Amino acid sequence: MKKYVLQALTFIATPILNIYPVFLINIFTENQTGLGYLYSHLFLFLLWAANTCFLTYYYSKTIWEAYLLSYSKKIHALLHIGMFLACCIPYSKVPSILNDFHIWLSIFCISGYIYEWVYFLFQPIFTVNLLFRNKLIGLLCIFGISTFPFLSFGSVISLGELLYASLQPFYFYYWIHCIEKNKQRA
Repeated sequence: MKKYVLQALTFIATPILNIYPVFLINIFTENQTGLGYLYSHLFLFLLWAANTCFLTYYYSKTIWEAYLLSYSKKIHALLHIGMFLACCIPYSKVPSILNDFHIWLSIFCISGYIYEWVYFLFQPIFTVNLLFRNKLIGLLCIFGISTFPFLSFGSVISLGELLYASLQPFYFYYWIHCIEKNKQRA
């Protein structure tokens, strides 16, 4: 049952929640928060955030546990809760302390999550396990691809957010499939 729910979230919910903004906003100038709070699509925005946070949390945890890697379960959970809470903080065009808190909480939690993965570059598993090394390099490329629009346009835009939210679940699902395939061969 759990496997089918994850497949539905990954292959049905993720594409739908990442395609709808293309029709509602200019993904090169607007961002997901603007879609939720400024254009009154809050439910879809929070659904997108919850789906992304849950899938990145669950798949990361599953991969790390499959390789028996040590990580802080509390910090990992707090980072993903923080990502979702950052999306729940209202954002407006009027500068306010809430806007700053929304931005800095997002930056802190997403950076912390990426750091969790970068940390494994310097662990023995990176040099010992070829599958892990190749998949981790692929994931870091996804992080780079997702960050490129932010750097190119000089601000957070929906294109980068959508790349981040859509590429990771598919890639993680594929990575877990490769782990299971390796276990069957052994």
